[in-house]
Amino acid sequence: MEKDIQYTKLLKQQIATFQKEKRFLEFKSNYQDAEKLGRYISALSNGACLDNQDFGYLYFGVNDVTLAVQHTTFDSSKVKAVGNQQLEMFLRQMIFPKIDFQIDEFLYEGKKAKIGNLLTKMRKAGVIITAEKKHWKLAGAF
Repeated sequence: MEKDIQYTKLLKQQIATFQKEKRFLEFKSNYQDAEKLGRYISALSNGACLDNQDFGYLYFGVNDVTLAVQHTTFDSSKVKAVGNQQLEMFLRQMIFPKIDFQIDEFLYEGKKAKIGNLLTKMRKAGVIITAEKKHWKLAGAF
């Protein structure tokens, strides 16, 4: 319950403050695939570094054009990646150097639908990461 309130407040604040996506802030209606998600995590981590932010955020269940919060069908605990591997484990193995991220599910304003199902927070990594041969690798450092 506390997590729902905390993340709802954060999402409202970010929408009101920025009014659009930023290099460290991304909104998606629904999940696409594991490789794209890995690239988003890498890009958001880089964006947070470049914009001097402590975290990057990726919200599922938010329309990236209107910023309207909507239902998402994405459930990270049920998604399988390459070789039937659990999604989070796949991402942790494929992103290099390691980025500390977490996946949290929360309810936006107490709605029973799965809204904002994935919030990914990345600590500043201080590196530039690019996709290469399905691994996300270090390309340079600050």
